[in-house]
Amino acid sequence: MDLDWDPRSDRVTGTYTGSRVGTAQLAGKQTEGGFDLTITWPKPLYGDTSANLRVASAIPGRFRIVVMDRIGVSGPVRATTDLTLLQN
Repeated sequence: MDLDWDPRSDRVTGTYTGSRVGTAQLAGKQTEGGFDLTITWPKPLYGDTSANLRVASAIPGRFRIVVMDRIGVSGPVRATTDLTLLQN
C-alpha cells in the first residue's frame, strides 16, 4: 500500500499493488485508531470491482489489515485478507 493522508480533511488516497488483477485505487478516511478505505480493483475480483479495507492499530506496534469483499455477484461478504503486522 502507498497512502497519502490529508490531516485537514482526514481523507486518504493511494494505491495497492500486489493483487492478481493489478494495481487498485484506495480512497477513504481516517478513523479513530486507523483508516477505512474502499478498494477499487482495475478488473473484477470475486465478481465485482470493489471491496472494503480496514487498517487498525489498537495496540502500539501492532497493525491489523482486513479486506472484506462480496464473494460472487450475490454471495456473502467475508474477510478475504486478515493480516496482523507486528513491529520489532
